[in-house]
Amino acid sequence: MTPSVLAATVVGELLSRPQYNTDQTNQAAQSNAMLQMCRSLAYKSTPQGIAAGVLTALTFDTNLYDISGAPSTLIHNPANNPTRFTVAVSGTYLVYGQVCVGMSSGSYVYLQLNKNGATMTPIVPAAQAVNTLTGLATVCQFIAVIQLNVNDYVEFMAQHNNTGGANTTLNLTFGSIILISRL
Repeated sequence: MTPSVLAATVVGELLSRPQYNTDQTNQAAQSNAMLQMCRSLAYKSTPQGIAAGVLTALTFDTNLYDISGAPSTLIHNPANNPTRFTVAVSGTYLVYGQVCVGMSSGSYVYLQLNKNGATMTPIVPAAQAVNTLTGLATVCQFIAVIQLNVNDYVEFMAQHNNTGGANTTLNLTFGSIILISRL
C-alpha cells in the first residue's frame, strides 16, 4: 500500500466515525449535546459603585465563555443586558456568584438571586459576609440550584452597610464573577 493510499484509508476511516459523520442522526445528536452544554461565566473587569442600603443588580462586563445551546444567542450579553443571564433551554441550573469588596470593619455585604426581576419564590437562601478587618477584601459567595424555563433570566443582587453614611459606595472589582450552568 502506498503512503497516499494509506493516508486516504486512514482519513476515510476517521471521517466515517460518528463524531465526524454529518448524517441527520448525528447532527441531531450533536444538537442535543449542545443543549446539554448551556453555561456562561462572566466577570467584572471594571468597578461598579453600589450605594449603602440599596439592593442593586450587579453588572458583568466580560464573558469568559458563553454557550447558550441556541444559535446566535448568548446567555449573558454584556452589551445589551449586562445584569441579566437569560436561558434559551429549560432545565435545572447551577448558579454561583462571588463578589470581592473592600469594606470597613464590621460592615457586611449581602447577595441575593432574583429571577425574572423579582425575589425568587420560594426564596433562595441569600449569602452575607461580614468584614472583620478594615483594609482587607471581603469575599461573599452564593450558590443555588434552580429550575429555569426558556427566556427566564436571573440577576445577581448586592447590598451593603459600609459605614460612612448612605452615600458610601463599594467598588466591586477583581474576583467578582457569576457562573450559570445547566445540570
